[in-house]
Amino acid sequence: MGEHSLGSAVAAHDAVHHTARESARGPVHINSAEGFNDWVRRTVSGAFHHINAHRADLYSNEIGFR
Repeated sequence: MGEHSLGSAVAAHDAVHHTARESARGPVHINSAEGFNDWVRRTVSGAFHHINAHRADLYSNEIGFR
């Protein structure tokens, strides 16, 4: 799911341009997003093992809270 398909579900945010081989622009960088995505993958495989599609929002809220 790309950022364009999320619509208004995501608050206003800054972005870097990967096609221009940009990984940082001032305080905006990709390390936080990549680190969070890695943490989610490790949490799913380590703590939850399986995520029910009907309750995915609850799992994501729990992971984001921690």
